[in-house]
Amino acid sequence: MLTHMSRPNRPLTARPRPPLPDPHARPSLPPADWEGDDLVPWCWPCRRAWKPSSLDAGKCPNCGAATVAREADPFDILPGGAEAFREEWDAETVEAARRKAERAPTTTDPETLDRCPGTKETGEPCLSVRLQYRPARPAERKCDTCDTYTSTPVAPLAAFDADAPRCPSCGGPRLVDAPRAANAWKCLDCGETFDDAVEAGVEEEADPEPAPEPEDPDDPTEDDDPDPTMPRDLKTETETYRIPTGDDLRALREALGLSLRDVPLAAGTTIGRWEREEVAPRLDRLEELVEYYRAVDAARRAVRLDAALGELEDDPEAEEEPTEPEADPDPFEWVEEPEPRAATDGGRP
Repeated sequence: MLTHMSRPNRPLTARPRPPLPDPHARPSLPPADWEGDDLVPWCWPCRRAWKPSSLDAGKCPNCGAATVAREADPFDILPGGAEAFREEWDAETVEAARRKAERAPTTTDPETLDRCPGTKETGEPCLSVRLQYRPARPAERKCDTCDTYTSTPVAPLAAFDADAPRCPSCGGPRLVDAPRAANAWKCLDCGETFDDAVEAGVEEEADPEPAPEPEDPDDPTEDDDPDPTMPRDLKTETETYRIPTGDDLRALREALGLSLRDVPLAAGTTIGRWEREEVAPRLDRLEELVEYYRAVDAARRAVRLDAALGELEDDPEAEEEPTEPEADPDPFEWVEEPEPRAATDGGRP
């Protein structure tokens, strides 16, 4: 016989407590229909403000937690009021105006902003100014370009004096110690390492460069307009190439009437990023892409040539070009005849 004492024990489920406010959380703006009241109902679990008329007994309509009275704009995000903020960004609501303000380019001089010390996927230094704080790691900032966390960003250009040592390759002042490298200094702009003498500005005696050889005007390898469709590292002995730019790749593709989806060698987004010069193209894929463009062009030329020859064969009125008769030989032209061989009588003298 079962009694109330024989019932299985069930864990007591307590009502979850609302989480504590996060000091690093992104500040929330007043509701979209806020008209400038000093205090608004605020829900800590949802971290948002509500319109007073939307509450039921002072509870949040989203999670049911009790709301508290809070200043409408505690972080002074809207110093001129909601109406002025909406008019400044040409938006109907405060939230839409805030999104426009966040996506707008900065008005601060980039030379006064800290930069990221990370490295891009291409191996180049990042040096991006898009450093943001994250609640999970408040002591560090994350780069939105290369996803690197750093607590020691690279100093901006404005922090360097005009007389500061410069990199001998690119002239940048962002120099750091490189104890693991063979040299003592490393440039964060171009990634090159060098020794103290060059870093300190001491000019080393360079070997005299040999005089350039005179160019041969009849040399077929010299071309004033090199082929812009091949990388320089893939040149041959008879042709001169240069690495194509994004405009060159776009012009080639548009001249062939191809879209980004028509190119099967790489994803269309990758080729689009090459054309926009957001990333440096890989030489092997670039050669493959250019050869594909050339093959498409050659195939279309062959089709047009076959069509033209077919029309010429089908045209019965097509007349053959008259051939000129061979001219008679000139009787006064000197003709060398072979010398007659000496007569022999069987080898006897």
